[in-house]
Amino acid sequence: MIIQHVNRVYNGCVIGVNADFGEGFVIMHPIGVVINSKVKGGINITLESGVVMGDEKGMSPSLGSHIFIGAGAKVFGPITVGDNVKVGANAVVVKDVESNKTALGIPAKTK
Repeated sequence: MIIQHVNRVYNGCVIGVNADFGEGFVIMHPIGVVINSKVKGGINITLESGVVMGDEKGMSPSLGSHIFIGAGAKVFGPITVGDNVKVGANAVVVKDVESNKTALGIPAKTK
């Protein structure tokens, strides 16, 4: 709890106590990052500033491994994001993203 409070005050970053990520979880610039307690993720996940995952109703995504999420991106709902996925800056992901895809836009579409 103390670490959470210090993180929130100094970095403007909120990570729910039950959020679960594997090895290699990195927040490049923690300002404005919000992660719901029910978010689950694999290994080697990198987030940029302003990323928001999950919502206040507990509808949270499940993330695979080897994922990059760009600045300002939002990932909402009970969706699955596959392995080796890139989410572009400011994208809003509200549907499943298959492995080896890039999600861009509002709402995000995959390439």
